Amino acid sequence: MLSTIAVVRETFGLDEDGATPEAAANKAALRGKVLCNLVSGNPDEGRTVRDATASTVAAYIDGAYSGSPAKARAGGGQCFVSSDADGGAIVREWDRVLSRLGTVTFSGPVGASRALDYAVVDLYFVNFLSFLSNAAMLEAEGVDTALYAREAGVRLQQVPDFLLASAGRMSSRAEADYLRNPGATLRTWRNFWGSRLPYFAAHGLPAQLPQLACNLLDEAAGLPAEPLPSAVVGASPSSWPSAVAIEGPHSAADLTRLQEVVRYGTKRAREGAELHLH
Repeated sequence: MLSTIAVVRETFGLDEDGATPEAAANKAALRGKVLCNLVSGNPDEGRTVRDATASTVAAYIDGAYSGSPAKARAGGGQCFVSSDADGGAIVREWDRVLSRLGTVTFSGPVGASRALDYAVVDLYFVNFLSFLSNAAMLEAEGVDTALYAREAGVRLQQVPDFLLASAGRMSSRAEADYLRNPGATLRTWRNFWGSRLPYFAAHGLPAQLPQLACNLLDEAAGLPAEPLPSAVVGASPSSWPSAVAIEGPHSAADLTRLQEVVRYGTKRAREGAELHLH
């Protein structure tokens, strides 16, 4: 596994104008072989490598590996793989080799495994970011890290069911569905995030994550999007979003309406919502 897709392209001379004798020899060595590309990258990059090697290799397996080097050596990671050939038959043929890295999940055609890897691994990063944002408050208030980890584990077990339950409401993008039996409204979530801003300001703590959450929730509620002051080093708390939620036209909607901002973007979201209302 090489470091980046760019290194893969250079190593095997996949760019016509950048091929070297060494790269040409490397590419020739692939002839008739099965190429398994587990280098981290986006779906388009996986397809680019597939197309560039199609006339050389016998078969192409695309994928991504999730886990540390130690996990890989112990066979404890997650391997997401995809292939365009025979409904994944080539993946099943090489499962015994791939499974030495950990679990092997066939995700569909080339590109699918990389999308799945991004979405799964993001959870690790986002949860760690949440911990870092709250760590100073936890320490100041005497909360033991082990206690936090235990209770966070209980909550995190609910995430898969929450995602599946939310998918149905999100699929229609109809305002009526966003308003129907909300689990927690945008207003509730905005107050939850905004309420910590005075504490962060009083204790001189950075508030990038709460600011981001407040701005996204305000936009989802139908309020004008504000620039993020946290992007400016040393931004004064006086420029932070309001700690108290400002009522917007969609504040009573379920949290799932957040997708109109994060998934579709404000302009597309408004156009889409109008289409579904008629």
